[in-house]
Amino acid sequence: MSELIFDAQEVGFCLAELECDRRSECKLVEKTKQLVRRIRELFELQRELSRTRARTPRGSNIYA
Repeated sequence: MSELIFDAQEVGFCLAELECDRRSECKLVEKTKQLVRRIRELFELQRELSRTRARTPRGSNIYA
């Protein structure tokens, strides 16, 4: 999952650096924005899961 997030960040950087007069009309730009939004959601979920795991005492079973 981390590799996917890093790859999406790279794509986002490329999008940010794109210099094109018709950028707002580009289907690739729109799809890239959608991808980056989804990856951001995954990143936030991963962050929340990490926080939850950090608060759970070792050896405890949260499913019990």
